[in-house]
Amino acid sequence: MRLSSADYHKLLADLLGQGLTCETRVRGKSMQPTMRDGDLVTLHPPVRESLRPGDIVLCVTADGRPFATG
Repeated sequence: MRLSSADYHKLLADLLGQGLTCETRVRGKSMQPTMRDGDLVTLHPPVRESLRPGDIVLCVTADGRPFATG
C-alpha cells in the first residue's frame, strides 16, 4: 500500500498518540551528521517528564509537516 506523505505523517501521529512505538526512515539532510538520509529511527510516544537535554523531538508544523529538533 502507498500513502501520500500527509497520510503517512498522520498515521505516525495517530500511532504515537495511541502510545505505540514506530520505526521510520529519515529523509533529507537537515539533521546531519546526527541523522543521515535513509537512517532507520525509532519514534517513541512523547513523555514530557522524561525529556532530557540532547533528546531529539519530532514536532508537526502548522501545515502538517514533521520537523525534528534537538
